Amino acid sequence: MTASKRRNADYEGKIDAISKAQAVIEFRLDGTILDANDNFLKSVGYTLDEIKGKHHRMFCLPDYARSDDYAQFWQKLGQGQFDSGEYKRVTKDGREIWLNASYNPIFDAEGRPFKVVKFASDITALKMRNAEYEGKVSAIGKAQAVIEFDMHGNVLDANDNFLAVMDYDLSDIQGEHHRMFCEPEYASSPEYKKFWQKLNRGEFDAGRYKRLGNHGKVVWIQATYNPILDLNGKPYKVVKFAIDITEQVNLENSIQSKAANDSRKVNALLESVARAAQGDLTCNIVPEGDEPIDLLAGGISKMIVDLRGVIGNVVSAANGFADASHAIAERATGVAVGTQALGATVEEMNASIDGLTFSINSIAENTSNADYLAKATQQEAEAGARAVAKSIEAMDLINRSSEDIGEIVKVISEIANQTNMLAFNAAIEAARAGEHGLGFSVVADEVRKLAERSSQATKEISKLINESVKRVSTGSEISRQASDAFDKIVSGVAKTTLAISDISKAANEQLLTAREVSTAIQYIAEETEKSAANCDSIARSTDGLNERAGSLNQTVSGFVV
Repeated sequence: MTASKRRNADYEGKIDAISKAQAVIEFRLDGTILDANDNFLKSVGYTLDEIKGKHHRMFCLPDYARSDDYAQFWQKLGQGQFDSGEYKRVTKDGREIWLNASYNPIFDAEGRPFKVVKFASDITALKMRNAEYEGKVSAIGKAQAVIEFDMHGNVLDANDNFLAVMDYDLSDIQGEHHRMFCEPEYASSPEYKKFWQKLNRGEFDAGRYKRLGNHGKVVWIQATYNPILDLNGKPYKVVKFAIDITEQVNLENSIQSKAANDSRKVNALLESVARAAQGDLTCNIVPEGDEPIDLLAGGISKMIVDLRGVIGNVVSAANGFADASHAIAERATGVAVGTQALGATVEEMNASIDGLTFSINSIAENTSNADYLAKATQQEAEAGARAVAKSIEAMDLINRSSEDIGEIVKVISEIANQTNMLAFNAAIEAARAGEHGLGFSVVADEVRKLAERSSQATKEISKLINESVKRVSTGSEISRQASDAFDKIVSGVAKTTLAISDISKAANEQLLTAREVSTAIQYIAEETEKSAANCDSIARSTDGLNERAGSLNQTVSGFVV
């Protein structure tokens, strides 16, 4: 085999291999289709008969096929210029496909192009995937902050969102190390070194990061650090997608601070309420603001203050109630004892009144007798007065008849004896009358003395009868004195009689009064027995009150106000 044949065989083998692997189509220099292999026909959905002799524009969108670019495209090929790239074409059913192709002018022996051979690969699926990826990346780039680093951490690129968040221009950060966005302490820490070691191993990292923007501005981001792998699976750069969550973090910090403050307030309220539930009402709650929790604190504080006042009043009332019930019990007991003593005293009084009634009754009877005797004495005294008058008359007749003197003396002697006896009886009755008969006793004594003198006088008259004449004057005088004495006796007896009559009336009245007092004391005795029974009932009731007061005190004793 000659070298030329070997070379042609080599070419044919390569073309055959290419034809098996790729879509191949041949055109005249004006774009008319000459031939196409099965791979191409399969890609566009046509048979060879359907496309052979047709122009290439059948695979293009109408607008492009009519454009100057398309005309220049074939002019370029007709001039023998090569063209390659990614081309959008249309299949038989109207689908758009993407071909990675090369348009290759074929030259004759004189070096003139006479046809064009196109080698193509259907990259529609890859193109769609790339378009999807690009769309996603573009969408992410529009929504998020994106920055790219090499594997050493140096900034390769950053989108506008990232630059706006960090307040930098791209020229400020490109080529700088990632640590420029970190706090110095963290950038020099082992953790930061391990962070980049992890990324260099191709490991993904995500989380919430605190970063520093321009002029030390604190920025919080929610980010992912994504190692990008080459065809050998080795990371060659890191793409970071981030969302600015500074406001969210600040809000969270504010919420956490407020939650901590509210938790502190709630815990304080719970502690106060727990203490109040255990009876300790001494806690003071001071609202710190006008938040709902503060309004709740104010309401609970007012409730505890009001409850403190109520419990204080209850404690005071309970103590007063207990003291009053004890006092009532003591007084009821004292009254019961006093009532019992009063009952005994009333019984003694009743007995004394009975004795007094009996004594007054005796006095009334005695005064009645004394009244009778006094009246009789008055009559006798009047008779004595009349006798003295007769004595005076007799003495007047002495001068006429001395014989009559003896008779008169006898009469006087008898009168004197009777007067003496009456005086003695009057003295006895006066002694019985006590103080009321004192005046009568004096008068009776005087009467008795006068009676004795009268008796003595009659004796003297008897002795001196012979001297009657001489002593008529004396007898007359004595008679006049006797008459005066009898007048006094009559007057005294009258007064005594009147006094005894008054005593009798008073004694009768005292008897009636004593009987009324006895009735009243009997009523007192009955009421005293009732009072004693009531006091016992009160004492029993106060025992119940004491128990209730004790229970109330025990109930409120658990509160500290």
